[in-house]
Amino acid sequence: MTFSGDDAPITMAASPYDYLKLDFAPEADAKEGWPDAAYNYVTDPRTKFARPRIVDLAGGAPIEAANALLQNRHWHDSLSALTCAALQYAGFHDGPPMEGMDDDSLGGYEDTTSKVTSLTPKLMSWSESGSLYCGGAHPNNYSDAYVMDVRRGALLTLQDMFSDTGDGKPGPSLAAFVRENRKKPSDQTEVDYEAECGIDDLISDYLGASLKRDGDRQVLVFGLQGLPNVIQACGDDLVEMPVSEAQALFTPEFAKLLEP
Repeated sequence: MTFSGDDAPITMAASPYDYLKLDFAPEADAKEGWPDAAYNYVTDPRTKFARPRIVDLAGGAPIEAANALLQNRHWHDSLSALTCAALQYAGFHDGPPMEGMDDDSLGGYEDTTSKVTSLTPKLMSWSESGSLYCGGAHPNNYSDAYVMDVRRGALLTLQDMFSDTGDGKPGPSLAAFVRENRKKPSDQTEVDYEAECGIDDLISDYLGASLKRDGDRQVLVFGLQGLPNVIQACGDDLVEMPVSEAQALFTPEFAKLLEP
């Protein structure tokens, strides 16, 4: 009666039922990326959505820890999709089969997307987005971006990346930097929409950051993520700039990871 929960690694010891259900070779797409960093996307044919894996990195940089994290995230999403499909059977939850879940639905996981935006021997950045519904009042719409320390296989928080942060949120100077440098709309319809969203206020609580790679150049991207469902449509990229123009914002550790 041991089942995996939260984001804990799904292992034979911790969650044998889940592990045996998920442990088989996925289908892999063609390799892509850059001369010093290659990745591909793999798919569990039962759950149908693709997630990235690192294929190789220049200099023999280790990829095992990073791929373990990517696999664990993929497995947890697959587990959630299969759990959603199981709701058509009364024995898999309290009460009768759930209304609207009797069509072998995967809860929208099959239509979710993931895109690698940057990969180097030190850092990886990617996005995930979709609209999930597995019962409840409304779908869970999301679009989030991630940055990972490749060698450690660890996700980096805003606090890991920027000096002026606290409790996972931007400090005054970082929030002000984003507000001052973000794209401002000129069309009146967009101005009104942005005012209704309250973008400048949202920056204080929902700021996220990621990377894009353009050839050998790394681009820092600030955006809003983790927004409540009712204002999810207000999420957007706010600032894009070469990392060289934002050096003063970084922690020493993150600045070192950004070095060529």
